[in-house]
Amino acid sequence: MKNDIPLNLSNSINYLINSVKEFRKGNEEMLSLIKQLSNVLDNVEKTLNIIEDKLLIIIERQKSGKEINHYVLEKFVENIENLSHVLENVDKISRSLNLEIEKHESSINNLEDTIEKLKDIDAKISKNVELELKRIHEVIDTNRSELKYISDRCDALNERLKDLLQEIDSLIS
Repeated sequence: MKNDIPLNLSNSINYLINSVKEFRKGNEEMLSLIKQLSNVLDNVEKTLNIIEDKLLIIIERQKSGKEINHYVLEKFVENIENLSHVLENVDKISRSLNLEIEKHESSINNLEDTIEKLKDIDAKISKNVELELKRIHEVIDTNRSELKYISDRCDALNERLKDLLQEIDSLIS
């Protein structure tokens, strides 16, 4: 029975180490997803730039006295609405990831308490786990920063979409 205690303790410590490493990997995978969201925003921005350029051409035509095809303007509105839906989805995913980060931080606090207790048992392993947690904190900080950037970009792109819709509305009026 007494021989089982060191073995159980060793198994528990190994499980803790593996859990922390998997936790870090999960947060790194989140960063990959965040980068995909950023790529989506890049594509939205490129599409928005094209729409703005084409709309400027239409405005110039109107100023020179040419008639505007309302069907073309309707297509612009459809494209803008589609971009708006994409931005809504990016925003929802970003908020969901932010909630996930908050949960991860709570879990880290629990892990830090466990590691404090582990110091009394095995200082070397405790130090390794602490280093792993430090890496996790860095990844979480990066994730949070990237999500903030994505959120700010979504807001800015939404403003551009609203401005375009107002511009189209003024062309129709």
